[in-house]
Amino acid sequence: MSEAQIIEFANALFEEFDKDKNGTIDRKEVRGALERIAEANGAKVSEEDVAQAMKDLDTNSDGVITRDEFFNLVKLSITEQ
Repeated sequence: MSEAQIIEFANALFEEFDKDKNGTIDRKEVRGALERIAEANGAKVSEEDVAQAMKDLDTNSDGVITRDEFFNLVKLSITEQ
């Protein structure tokens, strides 16, 4: 996947998860995204799952996931495969 394709993919995912379109993904939006993924696998999302996701994604610990934080995770995930 090229750098441009990664950016396009990350931006599309970010826009999908950022339900209120304020430019960040908050805890509620993380829970919603995790629940959609879990539902597809017949699993449940716990508060611990949400807390761990926030810890992993919110690298500056400001309580929200910025586009840059999200992009870095997506890029890392794709390039490690």
